[in-house]
Amino acid sequence: MPAPIVWGDLAARRREPDPESESEAETEAESEPEPEPEPESETGAEAESKPASESKTEPESESWTGTPGACWTRTARRCMVQPMRQERPYIGGQAVIEGVMMRSRGGMSVAVRRPDGSIAVLDEPIQSRLGTGMARVPGVRGVLTLVEALTLGMRALRFSAEQQEAAASSRRDGSGSALALSLVLFVALFVALPQLLTNWTASLLGVRLELDDWRFHASTGGYKLLLFVLYVVAIGRIPEIRRVFEYHGAEHKTIAAYEAGLPLDVAHVRALPILHPRCGTTFLVVVIAVSIVLGSVAVPLLLPGASGLGGQLSVLALRIALLPLIAAVAYEVQRLTARHCTKGPARLLLWPGFAVQRLTTREPDDAQIEVAIVAMETARLREEAGAQAPARQEPFVFESFDAFRHTLARLRERSAPAPPVLADAAE
Repeated sequence: MPAPIVWGDLAARRREPDPESESEAETEAESEPEPEPEPESETGAEAESKPASESKTEPESESWTGTPGACWTRTARRCMVQPMRQERPYIGGQAVIEGVMMRSRGGMSVAVRRPDGSIAVLDEPIQSRLGTGMARVPGVRGVLTLVEALTLGMRALRFSAEQQEAAASSRRDGSGSALALSLVLFVALFVALPQLLTNWTASLLGVRLELDDWRFHASTGGYKLLLFVLYVVAIGRIPEIRRVFEYHGAEHKTIAAYEAGLPLDVAHVRALPILHPRCGTTFLVVVIAVSIVLGSVAVPLLLPGASGLGGQLSVLALRIALLPLIAAVAYEVQRLTARHCTKGPARLLLWPGFAVQRLTTREPDDAQIEVAIVAMETARLREEAGAQAPARQEPFVFESFDAFRHTLARLRERSAPAPPVLADAAE
């Protein structure tokens, strides 16, 4: 891989004001007392119904007033339990090794903290077919979204491992086999083993459970959830995995700040919750629930009278064959609950997912939040510029979070006819 370019010095050279004077000006601005809030002339619903063009007439950091604590009291509930503001393009994310990946419609950005404290950033355009043609059809889009998420997730994990001085060549060569091995382990641990445990428990208790009995599928689903929780608790005791969970929390907080229209700085992001209704952990809980329902319906219809070892194997094969359908249905269910079950009693439907999320997320430190913000800001640049904007294959390396901020400010100040992207810093 070609040697990355360090943009910290470049950013410092291009900054017109003196760094010290600019820092002093920022300190003075922060020390000034916040003005008393004026009475609002419109309701929250009216404010959120404004078109996107009006919301982009000025920087978001200028449209939000108040201390981080005050911002929390006004927006925590909206970030936690209300749908995303529709004028904002969707951006999702994933925690990786010492970093965060953010995915927009136009590209993928991965920000990783290197052992020396610098931040490496990968910015790639994506020519995605999601949202076009058959990919818009409910059921089809869920499967395609899952496949694309797995592909991009493996690429982001490989990049993050390379930045921790892993052997890049071996990582590239083994990525396909690693994905295949992960799928095999997933099927063995969360499909075959729960069914085996259900049969063992029924035999131990002297209860006869037919393969088309809903109790058989409910028990299997319960074992799936139990095994998943035990697995997460076990790996969460590994220090490296625990840090991934902390970056997971930083990812959720940053996305919540973006969706609420808050300034993307450490103070505001830190105040937000670590739970999010569209989290992949919640998706797995929904998958388990959907598998119980579909299994209870599909087995009696497709395998009537199945019994014995042959019936067990047939049911196991059917469960594996139903995985794409289960994922598709689970995607649509999570999509609906994240949008429409965020108020009133319907919020109870989100509780199981939030409960399991508490096992896969931890409170991040400020350095981890900085990395998540870098990934989000880079994804926003790519979203504004589009997939056709120039990109670099080798990563950008910023000496610090402040160096990234300075470069980002200069890029936005150079307001060209086309929106800037990170690659423009090379010019």
